Amino acid sequence: MNRILITLKYFMLQSFCFVSLSFFIFNSAHAQSLSEPSADALPPQVQGHRTESTTNIDTPIIFENIYHHHSDWHGAGAHDLQVEMKLIGGSVMGSVKFLSKNAVAPMSYNNGSPQYYIDALGSSNIELVINEEVGYAEYAGLHFKQAAIVNIWKNGIIEINNENIEGIDTNGVTWISKKTKVDNDRVAIIMVKQKK
Repeated sequence: MNRILITLKYFMLQSFCFVSLSFFIFNSAHAQSLSEPSADALPPQVQGHRTESTTNIDTPIIFENIYHHHSDWHGAGAHDLQVEMKLIGGSVMGSVKFLSKNAVAPMSYNNGSPQYYIDALGSSNIELVINEEVGYAEYAGLHFKQAAIVNIWKNGIIEINNENIEGIDTNGVTWISKKTKVDNDRVAIIMVKQKK
């Protein structure tokens, strides 16, 4: 427990972003991983099942049609976490579990209370679990109804491990994960605005 607190205290100096939920931290085992693809490489294979692409990736998506998460904090991101929403005492609360010994959940104190920041830019290998009672996972400003593994690139683009994962933002706009050409030379599965 002291090792976790020391790790969290170390990273609280490096990280801060706004999350409106309280998070609980637990220890666990392994996770699947994604990594931000380099400009000259296709996205890496993710362990587990990956759906076949249904998207024509010959033409890049317009910038405005790509979901960008915004964060006030530009320090280190979270890594190797599992996020699940749970119904506790009639309220929906976020639950966070460490997935490896290298897991990071940045923390700071707000009016004397610890606050965990798990969706800073640069966060990686965040596993979203859908609790049947709640029906969604909230992460990076989106409500996801399907399980996914998520990276947040430093420019705010959300990378997902599979296509056709839906997320709804606070304005009710639906975003969906599609294999997409980004910046003319990078191909990845990212959140794009769903066509009406």
